[in-house]
Amino acid sequence: MDGDGPGHGARFIGTNTHPAIGTWDVPCFVDRFEPEAVFGWVTPNPAHPGARWTLETIAVDPTSTRLRHSLVLGPGPSGLTAALERFPDKEHTVLERRVDEHAANMARVVLGIAAAAEERRGA
Repeated sequence: MDGDGPGHGARFIGTNTHPAIGTWDVPCFVDRFEPEAVFGWVTPNPAHPGARWTLETIAVDPTSTRLRHSLVLGPGPSGLTAALERFPDKEHTVLERRVDEHAANMARVVLGIAAAAEERRGA
């Protein structure tokens, strides 16, 4: 990561893996940061992002916190853009499969963060 931590404007490299296309790195740029509340980043171009990822914490009550993980694709190109260009006749299937993959991966991230938070709270 560039800079002194996860602040607005910091950069880091994300690594992605997909069974159909392999593993690749992507530059990530922090565009939202509020300590203990919001961490967001765009890829691969901050001026024309292909994706915008956000993690937000929301206090539910004094002892509970909700974690929201969201993704917005576009307006810039992404791996999905290439797949849609390659298989225009299968747009619905490509989109449905990618949404399902993202949902499953994002759920794994949230579960991992929740487990780490519970472990930290118990320590």
